Amino acid sequence: MRFALVIFDLDGTLVDSLPDIAGALNHALGGRGLPPLPIDVVRGLVGEGVGKLAEKALAVAGRDVADASALADAIVAHYLAHPCVETRAYEGIEPALVELRGAGCRLAVLTNKVGSVARALLDELRLAAHFDAILGENDGFPRKPDPAAARSLFARFGEPALMVGDGLPDMALARAAGCASAAALWGYTTRVRLEAESPTFLVERPEQLRALVTAPASV
Repeated sequence: MRFALVIFDLDGTLVDSLPDIAGALNHALGGRGLPPLPIDVVRGLVGEGVGKLAEKALAVAGRDVADASALADAIVAHYLAHPCVETRAYEGIEPALVELRGAGCRLAVLTNKVGSVARALLDELRLAAHFDAILGENDGFPRKPDPAAARSLFARFGEPALMVGDGLPDMALARAAGCASAAALWGYTTRVRLEAESPTFLVERPEQLRALVTAPASV
């Protein structure tokens, strides 16, 4: 096989979680007397962890970002209680995971979402069992694009590895970790922005992953 390990981003790659992220953020903003943000605005704020989400949301609202830590805590508290109200796996994701596992690949999730939230969400969607590891914020590693968590996965599950994600941090992580990258074009980042990151592969649909991953290394 071309890759022994496939590492997936979560939000915008495995699942469309934007409605629940927006719900948790807007609940926390409402608790501070601030108006909700439209989902299209929230789309542009996600991808760098809950701390950055809180900072960006306060900046959009014209408020002091000094309150970001408390706002982030409120977001996480609400999200832990409601991790999977409207979130759904993208069409084709679960069959792709089944095929990759059947072909002998090791699978992991590496997300900037708080790790406990990520695991609760994947449990709720009955996807957690497909993965050998699920790592997120507060699990002992810096956030993406820092390569430390990815390298720990290489050490546990082998190489060569492929990072599959829809975000710019995913592409930057792959470069920093020295592994291949597959830009998931069905997610939250535009094709133009992802192409500018020069990913190893551009993937239109999850169904394409098996052929890409299991092709002989010489192809």
